[in-house]
Amino acid sequence: MTITTGAWTDEQTAANAFDGCVEHHERSNLLRVYREMRGTLIQPRCCQHDRAVRIDCVLIPTPKFAGWTLGAVGLEFKKSGMKIGKPVSQMLDYSRALWKLPPSGISIALDWVFLWPAEKEHGDLASLFAQQRIGTAFPSYGGVDFFAGEVRIFQLRHDGTYQIGTVAAEVGKAVGAR
Repeated sequence: MTITTGAWTDEQTAANAFDGCVEHHERSNLLRVYREMRGTLIQPRCCQHDRAVRIDCVLIPTPKFAGWTLGAVGLEFKKSGMKIGKPVSQMLDYSRALWKLPPSGISIALDWVFLWPAEKEHGDLASLFAQQRIGTAFPSYGGVDFFAGEVRIFQLRHDGTYQIGTVAAEVGKAVGAR
């Protein structure tokens, strides 16, 4: 059984902890941070009738985020100690939705969706995460690590710098039989 990590007793304190980790990146204009975004499923699964969705946070890297080619990032916040099954289902839905950016109303799709706070996954689940371009985000000694399975996609460091994973651009591109 995989559960979210940390010691946050509710979703709001988990969200506040994440905000504290990325505030320097937001202030230095590396990231635009949009909270509680509303979206619409553009590819609903069979029998999904309600197409309205809401995600806790969307990160849009600015041109100052040199080397970023990985698109828009979504985050779903959960309290610590939760099983991750339902949040993973939410993240899969979010990857099939369009999100309207305020104030322009421009619609975007998310290239990545991460669950905070959850440590990286291993084994079969790690492979599924990487293929679906979903993953986990968690605080680490250096900052915040974003993983798709066992692959670090990027890290936002406490000092306001960042590191993009060396194979991140190749994750989740395979189609069909493996």
